[in-house]
Amino acid sequence: MHVLVTRPEGDGEALRERLEALGVTVSLAPMIEIRPVAGEIDFDGVQALMVTSANALRAVSSIPGSALSLPLYAVGDKTAERARDAGFRTIVAGPSDGLDLVALIGRQLDPTKGAILHLAGDVLAIDPAPLLAAQSFAYRKATVYDSIAADRLTDTTQRYLRNGEIDAVILMSPRTTEVFTRLVQSAGLQQQARNLTYICLSPAVAAPLAPLDAGNVIIASRPRMEEVLALVGKISST
Repeated sequence: MHVLVTRPEGDGEALRERLEALGVTVSLAPMIEIRPVAGEIDFDGVQALMVTSANALRAVSSIPGSALSLPLYAVGDKTAERARDAGFRTIVAGPSDGLDLVALIGRQLDPTKGAILHLAGDVLAIDPAPLLAAQSFAYRKATVYDSIAADRLTDTTQRYLRNGEIDAVILMSPRTTEVFTRLVQSAGLQQQARNLTYICLSPAVAAPLAPLDAGNVIIASRPRMEEVLALVGKISST
């Protein structure tokens, strides 16, 4: 089984190792490039931090010691691990879904105690601002990285698709799926892509595949990497 991994550099390599341990062949085709944004972050008046992507923690070069003691709400266990590596001391490993993470913040924190600071990229899959405002929280966003979409599929990826050498594609974010779909269309590879198996983290991740009329889209039962890996293992063994 030959799997195409579309995650950004760093994330893609880490996923490749785990997939190869399952005995599958892996090719990397990042759809998004992560570029850190320089600048100081204002932590004044903040009661807690929110992080919905581990890329934010990779992008921040330095955090003042006082900020490292702030509670940090992380989406999923992997982002929480990255927060620990970055030196944060009070970490809440929340659900793997941004909406559920916002709900958790609403249940555990007091809006009168200060703002929620979101360390994030330039593009958000879910905007927490109106959700937190509805619970009377002050919300601030610090953009710590830009996510740059690929402008074409690599020659190697196009060749694999054209020759039917790819069996499955792993998709982990709606934007990644949007970029993949657009680049497949630009390369004129819709027919080849239609026959692939797509392993998606959630229904929202799968939705942008609609223009490809994909016949085999499999969605993880929970938006967790372990669920995606389990699906790969199941498919590769059949």
